[in-house]
Amino acid sequence: MEVWVVPEADAGRQNLSDFLEALAEGDLEAIQRRDPDGLLGDADDVAHSFESPELSWQEREGVFTIRFVTFPSLEEDMFAAFLSRVAPGIIEGMVYDTRVGEYSFFDEASLYMEYDERTWRYIDKPVQFETECIAFTGTMRLAPREALEELAEDLGAEIQATVDESTTLLVAGVDPDEALVSKAGALGVRVMDEASFSEAAENY
Repeated sequence: MEVWVVPEADAGRQNLSDFLEALAEGDLEAIQRRDPDGLLGDADDVAHSFESPELSWQEREGVFTIRFVTFPSLEEDMFAAFLSRVAPGIIEGMVYDTRVGEYSFFDEASLYMEYDERTWRYIDKPVQFETECIAFTGTMRLAPREALEELAEDLGAEIQATVDESTTLLVAGVDPDEALVSKAGALGVRVMDEASFSEAAENY
């Protein structure tokens, strides 16, 4: 799960920081104290959802970016309601369900199954490898192109030698073929740099 929270007040920023520290420390009692309405469920639900999470978070210019692994018992809409109570403001979240290989998205008000159902301030459209047709151009610096192509294939993508109407993603390295980049733009194909592609693959 990835969540972006922009609290509208200093109190909200402090409340959210306190919650994240309790989450990082595995202090389930402290988490429950911050949830008097039981939005996160009962004690067993909290323990199952938050025990030993793989958590990372940072705050920059008032925007909290939170990433962690959770369990199906944590319902996205209830978690959004909890965050709205703890730190009222802007909330955007993205969840990848490994059981079905699909993303869902949420904000402070609703749960969305598709990215295109609304405009997002902080969430970039995720790469869904099983449905992607990917072409590469330019020199790759983080890994050989062949290795990146093999990685994408292993994750379910189809690799293409060039850009056409079926292409969904063009990964552009250093000194890319400008004709391919222009063609991608004309066809509405998403263009992503190597670092962003590698991060998407790593987090998939």
